[in-house]
Amino acid sequence: MTALDLPLWKARKIAAATCTLPEAGAAYVDAQLAWAAARTTLAQIDRTVDEAFVRFAPELLPEDPTDHRDVIVDLDQAKHGLVSIDALLDLDDALDLEDALRAGAAALKDAGSDDPLGVRRAKALGDLARGQGALDLQQDRRPLVVNVVNGAATCEAFVRPGMPVAVSVDQVRDWCTSATKVTVRAVLELREDYSIDSYMPTEKLAAQVRWLNPTCVFPHCQRASERCDLDHVEPYADGGPTSTANLAPLCRRHHRMKTHARWRYRRRPDGVFEWTGPMGQVFDVDDRAHPDVE
Repeated sequence: MTALDLPLWKARKIAAATCTLPEAGAAYVDAQLAWAAARTTLAQIDRTVDEAFVRFAPELLPEDPTDHRDVIVDLDQAKHGLVSIDALLDLDDALDLEDALRAGAAALKDAGSDDPLGVRRAKALGDLARGQGALDLQQDRRPLVVNVVNGAATCEAFVRPGMPVAVSVDQVRDWCTSATKVTVRAVLELREDYSIDSYMPTEKLAAQVRWLNPTCVFPHCQRASERCDLDHVEPYADGGPTSTANLAPLCRRHHRMKTHARWRYRRRPDGVFEWTGPMGQVFDVDDRAHPDVE
C-alpha cells in the first residue's frame, strides 16, 4: 500500500483474509505477497493465506478437510432436460476426470460431432456414467509429477503448468499408493532470478518460467505454457541472457508472428509484457490467471 500500486479492493481482501491470523502468520503473508501484490491473483492470495493458517494457526483449520468431498446431482432442478452437477473431489481424482472428459470430447469431435466443446464434455461425462468413456478405465494410472513451490507440511505445488495448488504431505503419500509413478521435484524459488550461460534453459528454469507465466504471453492468447516454446525476449544472439526475466512462453503461432510478422515485445521493469504490432499499436499483457484451456 505504501507504494500506492495495490488496488484498494485487493488490499481489503488480503486484510480480511488475514485478520484472524497471529502476527507471525500475517507477516508471512506479507512477505510472500508484497513483492508482487499488485499482480497477484485472488487464487494466489487464497493459497498463500491457506498456507499461513497451516503453518501458524493449524488449530483454526477443519479437522479433516477431505470430509467435505461430495457430488450433488440436482435432479429436482432439471430445466429443459438438463441437470446441474456440483462436485468437490480429491485433486488426483479431478485430474483423472479432466483427462477423461478431454479424451471423450476429442473422440466425439473425431467421430464427426460439431457440437461446442462444452457440449462434447457434457456428453463425455454421460458416456463415463454408462461405462463408455474414451479412456480405458482399467489402464495404469498416469504418472503424477508434483512440482513443489513452497515446501512445508502443506506446500504450494503444481501438478501441471499453470495450475498451482496447496497439497499436503498426506495427500502426496495417498497418491503414491494409487498412481503408477509419483515424481516430486525440488522446491522452486519464484522470486529468484535464475540465469545460465547456455541457450537452452534447464528443466528447473523452464518450470519456473512456466509457473510464473501459465499461458502464452501474446495479447489475448490462452494457450497453456506447457505447450509453448520458451522465447528469449531480448534475443540470445544479441546478448539476451537465458534467465527468468528474459524468458517467456510463446505458442508456436505467435512465436512465428514475433519472428516473421514484425511484432516485437519487451518486458518492462514492472513485469508487464509490452507488445508493439506492425502498425504501431501497443498492447500490455499481465495476465497471471490460470485458465482452463482445451
